[in-house]
Amino acid sequence: MQNKDSIKMILLLCRMLKITFFASLFFIIHLSAFAQVTGATPAYDTGRFLREREDAARFKRKANRFDRKSWMDIYSIYMKDGSILKVNSNIFINPASGKHFLYSSGKDSVSKIYPDQTIKLIKQNPYYKIEEMPVEGTALDSCWRFKVITGKINGYSSFFKSVQLNEFQLNNGKIISIGSKELEALLISNKKAYAAFLIKDYYRAVKIYNQISGNR
Repeated sequence: MQNKDSIKMILLLCRMLKITFFASLFFIIHLSAFAQVTGATPAYDTGRFLREREDAARFKRKANRFDRKSWMDIYSIYMKDGSILKVNSNIFINPASGKHFLYSSGKDSVSKIYPDQTIKLIKQNPYYKIEEMPVEGTALDSCWRFKVITGKINGYSSFFKSVQLNEFQLNNGKIISIGSKELEALLISNKKAYAAFLIKDYYRAVKIYNQISGNR
């Protein structure tokens, strides 16, 4: 008799839970429909709240990642007037003139600094490895010259840590344009280096040549 009463109680409880579930489902569906029509945001929508919170956190992470001081390089610029400026900027190219420049930000203004205004600049960045030394860029007419390969053949680029060479130098000799026949004459005896030279991968060509020559 007691078992029958227990079964009846369980069945009654299940029926009440079923009614409660469908009533809640009916309420949610109608409330959602009402929110879509009126543009209101239902207070119960925790999923949307969590998505918005994640979107905000993602935006904050992105903003921090692209914060000017975190992704821009640091340069000490030696000006022709004798002053030394410290700027947070990458090197940009003026599409009209082809000249390279850096941005210098003041309290109320932003100005451009071109190579012909400078003597040299020194590239420093605390985000790189501590053992990496500052790199000097010599001012030319339209860009700065950085040594990016050191060896029997030195390689120069107008960008720091670039794999695009503009000039080369044999030992301590004259600095010559990268597309000259002098470089081809140096590399032609080395099959791997010369193969890279033929496809205009000058950076790899010089690195291979220096490696085989005992200079890394």
